[in-house]
Amino acid sequence: MLHGSVQLVLTGTRTVLTAGEAAEFDTSTAHWIGNARDDLPAETIAIYGQQGERVHITEV
Repeated sequence: MLHGSVQLVLTGTRTVLTAGEAAEFDTSTAHWIGNARDDLPAETIAIYGQQGERVHITEV
């Protein structure tokens, strides 16, 4: 996350990510990502690769 916050839903589990945090997950897992706030835009970076067996949430 660069700015703002997003909701990340993975198979029914909801997590809010804010600026400085990151998540890694297998994209074959059912997922949804959306802005967590209507009044503040969010900016993210997405990197896709062959790895990603499970979710990792890291706070920087």
